[in-house]
Formats: sequence, C-alpha cells, structure tokens
Amino acid sequence: MNIVEPLILTDGDWTASFNAVSGQKMVFSCAGREILSLSGMVFGIIEEASGYCIKCRQHESVDLLNKSAEIVNVIPFGSEPQITRQFEFAGNRAKITTDFVLKAPMEAGSFEIDNLMVKGAWAKIGILKIGKPLSETSDIEWHAVGRDSSWKLAVEEIPLVILFEGDDGTKLEIGTGDDVWRWLQTETFPGTTASIVFEKASGGISVRRIFAKWNETGTIAPRKYRFTWYFAWEIPGRKYFTCDAAGFSEFSFSGKNKILPGGGKYFKFPDRELPEMYSARFAGNPAGAPCFHAPPVSGLLRDWVRAVAAIKDGRPLVLGNLKVSLCDAAPHLERPQKKTLLHWNMIRVLDFHLWANKQLRYSNSFFYILPEGNGKVYPILPSVKGLSNIS
Repeated sequence: MNIVEPLILTDGDWTASFNAVSGQKMVFSCAGREILSLSGMVFGIIEEASGYCIKCRQHESVDLLNKSAEIVNVIPFGSEPQITRQFEFAGNRAKITTDFVLKAPMEAGSFEIDNLMVKGAWAKIGILKIGKPLSETSDIEWHAVGRDSSWKLAVEEIPLVILFEGDDGTKLEIGTGDDVWRWLQTETFPGTTASIVFEKASGGISVRRIFAKWNETGTIAPRKYRFTWYFAWEIPGRKYFTCDAAGFSEFSFSGKNKILPGGGKYFKFPDRELPEMYSARFAGNPAGAPCFHAPPVSGLLRDWVRAVAAIKDGRPLVLGNLKVSLCDAAPHLERPQKKTLLHWNMIRVLDFHLWANKQLRYSNSFFYILPEGNGKVYPILPSVKGLSNIS
C-alpha cells in the first residue's frame, strides 16, 4: 500500500512533518522556521527520494516526554530495497535509526546515508572528527560559510559531530550514533573512500554523507545495514539548570559502594581514574571517563535513580561532571567474539536522561546532567546543553 497522507509530530515550538509523496522524507521546523530536511539514501544513480512509502505511523508516550514515528520506504528498482527509520524526539533532540534491507546484490558508484538539507543562512560549520576519546573545544575545525553561491566544502571521513551556527545564535548539531564502528566502513567496503560534502543549494546547505565511494562501480552485498545518528538544536533564550552541589547530599563514587534508598541527590563522576569495570578504554588504555555501555555503569546509575525516585521530595536529581567518551572495549557491547569495537556514549547518555525523567515523573522532580568543563567540548553542544534545560 502506497501511503500518501502526511504525518505531523509537534511539541511546543517544534514540528516534524513526514511527507510520503515528497522527495523530502522529513522536514523539521523550530521557532517558526524550517531548519532541516531529510532526503534519504542514495546508491549511485538510484535515490530513495524516488521511492514510495508503505508505512507511516506515530507513537506517543503516556507521559508526553517523547514522541516517535516509524517510516518505511521502498525503492521500486531491482529487488526493491526497503528502508525503515525510527525517529524519536525528546527535549531538544531527535534520534534516528535507519535500517536498509537489501535482498540482492546492488551495483552502484556510491553508498550515501540519510542526506540532508540544512535550511536557511548559516555563518560557520564546525567539524569534530573521530579521534581522541575525550574531545576538547580546540579539536573542532571551524569553516566559514562562503557568500558565493558556488561555495562547497568536502571533509574526508564521516565526522563525529557537525555544528552549524547562525549569526542569530541558532545552533544545529548533527552527530554520529554510538555505533561508530558501523560508520567506519573500511571492513564493510574495503578499497572505498568516505567523505561528507557540504554545498550551497537553493534554500540552504546540502549535506551528503558518502559512506562509501568506489573509483568506478562497486557491489553492495545483500544484508541488513543499520546506522544511528541524531540531531539537536539550540534556540537563543533558553534557561539551563546549574548546580554546585550545595544543599545536596552527595554520593561518593566507589566500586564497592551501593546506592541505598535515601541516597544522594547529586552524583559527580570523579576526575581521578575510575575502576576498570566502569572505565571506557581507548587503544588499550583507560579513557579517563566512564562508559555508559558498560553494564556496571548503567546498573549503578539506574539503581541510584530508582532509589531516589521513591523518596518523592520534589528536589532535582543531578548527575555532574559528565564526560561523553569514545570507547573500543567490545565486551561493553556484549560482543565477546570481538576484541575492539569503537563506540560512542552520546546516544546512550541521551537515552538515560529520558529514562531517568520517566522514572521521576510521579516524584515531582526532574533529572539534569551537567557536563565537565576544563576546555572539553561537551558544554557547547546543543545536545548536552539540552540535558540541563529547565523548560
């Protein structure tokens, strides 16, 4: 069945429109202006924009903390590849999971994932590459957007984060998901190159995420391909929660401690080296941060939230000194057959923030996460700033 009716999600000052019959598979607007549109995947000369929609369904949680949509598109060529996307909106961010199911080999000159149009005028673009486990603001490579209509920027490899900044203070963040190993395509398609290309277009800047490009023509093997990514936005004038732990009972971090009912309302990750069971690892060494994918970390934090949620005293719950690390310890992803598997913690952190606020919904309280400073990149990212948004 070809679905033609549009689906619209809206909450507060943002709207996401899913138009099944348009080349723009999703259009996101905020504060009265269109900011982002998704045109989808490209395989050489075959584009998802030429496909048709067979499912377009929305989901809304009872607590209204998040809204989601599931969209399924079919490309009417060859074995009719199918593309399924799950969109989840919460706060000032959206998480996207894209599944591409290919039933027979496909020959193509390139494999491009979820191409975008960032709409409107932007002053500069920041690129944060996949590199050190803990990024600093100085690691962002800034590029001014030229006034010439033919302006173009090409960056080798898919970056970890892309930041768009406007003269009016509006910011847009587009980030790679936790599954960094999937975006590093050298094992999947050896001999290919990857890049991201920005180019001025009518109404904004086009963003092509070229996952793999062959010199001539290559073969995409039949299988299911999955990629996750997210975007977050920042509109000037928002207010953010701040805390110096004064007036809070603080939980002392230790591998031996247990969080008991009535435990601390403020939990700060220490600056010192963490016990190995909690620590992210990178290139064989401790990364100096926890890995939220490690079962002991997620278990400890969830026990803490549940215990405090039972108190129902209305005081905010705060996680401080957040470090969003890269980690390559495969056991954290329950992949014992692998020694290393590079993953990021960002989406895991965003998911935990949403989960914690759902636990606190009957406690007249809210959960906030405050980032580490000291020159680290996190305090300037819209996604992380949104974790302390008091609205």
